[in-house]
Amino acid sequence: MKQLELLWKLQEHDLKLKETKAKLEELAKKGSIETITLKLNSLDKRLKDKKLELEEKDKKLRKNDNILKGLTFQLKEVEKNLYDGTVTDVKQLNYMAEESKSLKEHINELEFDIIYLMEYAENIKKDISHIENECNKMKFQFAKNKDEYNRMTNQIREKIRQEMDDVYQISTEIDEVLYKKYHMLKKNKVFAMAKVEEHRCNGCNMIIPTYLIDNLKRDEELQYCENCGRILYLEK
Repeated sequence: MKQLELLWKLQEHDLKLKETKAKLEELAKKGSIETITLKLNSLDKRLKDKKLELEEKDKKLRKNDNILKGLTFQLKEVEKNLYDGTVTDVKQLNYMAEESKSLKEHINELEFDIIYLMEYAENIKKDISHIENECNKMKFQFAKNKDEYNRMTNQIREKIRQEMDDVYQISTEIDEVLYKKYHMLKKNKVFAMAKVEEHRCNGCNMIIPTYLIDNLKRDEELQYCENCGRILYLEK
């Protein structure tokens, strides 16, 4: 294979290598695994917060329930003494009546608070159930995405390894001076060579003079585009 054809082959593999590396970087940037991990961590935090909140509400409910039992017992005792006829003193009866009224008001407030706490706790339980379901779905998706990510990553890495092997193999067959010229142009212009198509350089789209095309056909040393300076390649 002639040097010019080797150079063109080298550029093809260089571009494929660059594209394949870009795919690997893009795959990493998408961060599907990282994104799901962050979401899972966020859900776990929400779940812990909700469970702590539910625990606090349950403690308050138990506390209020015990207070309610005590007040209910006191009310029964007061009303028993108030209505069983054993107490005849008017002042004492009035005091017990006021105490009965106060206890009932307190009991009503507690019962209202208990109902509110029970409803609130029920809503927290629904939230916990919803978050747990979301977590389970996310964990399933995570496992699925992780397997797919690893599979695609391994495929791309294998493709990169193959392209690197091809680049190395072709590079060993190219003249050292020519190889340096190629890399100097590649560094400045991203790709060093341009194909001649319909008498135009596909690197800058300028018309190539006939004499240069004739030289390319005769394989007379390297020919450069007079506009962009890239090495010209004419496919036989």
